[in-house]
Amino acid sequence: MEWAALGRAAWACAARAQRPGGGTTAASSPLPPVDREAVLLAAAAAGHDGPTLHRLAQRLRTTPPGELSALLDPLSRQLRQRSGTTCGSACLVTARALADPVYALWLLEGFDARTGRHAGVDLADRFAAAERAVHARTTAPVLPGGRWQVPWPRALGTPPWAVATELTRLWGRVPADGRTGPAARFRTRLVDPDDVGSRRAAAEAVAAALAGGRVAALFVGDGAAPRHVTLAVGAVGPVLAVYEPGSGDVVRVPSAELVGGRAVLGGWDRLWAVVVPRSLLPG
Repeated sequence: MEWAALGRAAWACAARAQRPGGGTTAASSPLPPVDREAVLLAAAAAGHDGPTLHRLAQRLRTTPPGELSALLDPLSRQLRQRSGTTCGSACLVTARALADPVYALWLLEGFDARTGRHAGVDLADRFAAAERAVHARTTAPVLPGGRWQVPWPRALGTPPWAVATELTRLWGRVPADGRTGPAARFRTRLVDPDDVGSRRAAAEAVAAALAGGRVAALFVGDGAAPRHVTLAVGAVGPVLAVYEPGSGDVVRVPSAELVGGRAVLGGWDRLWAVVVPRSLLPG
């Protein structure tokens, strides 16, 4: 793979890649090898300015090449949601770190390349603060840019339309399969948890999103309603790699278990909705 040619898409695909083996969960999931040029191109594509890129380059020069991937991999840190209502927020913070190496470096190591400063708090505190900020934004009636969204009680977690808005902002510009193309707009596909056809269509849409170099959110719950949000971050063949914010693990879920209604994520076994690029939805 030619990293320099693929830029941010290459970084995003690498950041989600999973290695097989080791049972059903993995406490860490190091990235495959990446180089400094790929990271800098990814940061530029994420919209960071020249001074930020310069400070990022200086920081990367102090990192041995063999440690570069782990330095920027949020999936290797077992990041856990900080409350019972922030599973969706934890997924979105992780999704941002997978898409933007400048953000990942601040979140994981405490170095802000935008300012050149080091944070005075530890990883747990940074993750908690980021999670709170995302939770507030995704449940507010007005987004930072002034656009309205349907408000949502924070005690009920994060609604799927807000997850779709955030993933569009964070991942919409990552080209599918590393190619140029139109920006992706993420949308929600509701799932009938008792209908095998509905579950199969949702599982296929998630697999297609991952194959196209993106992520997908999965809303799971009990027989009454969705209760929990997870993030599909990669796949090895027919087995999905899913970030489970309750434990911070990367859980390996065969697509067949999603279709068969046997997948258990965070203790919940009913699939109620998925959030994927709109182009993967019917109609």
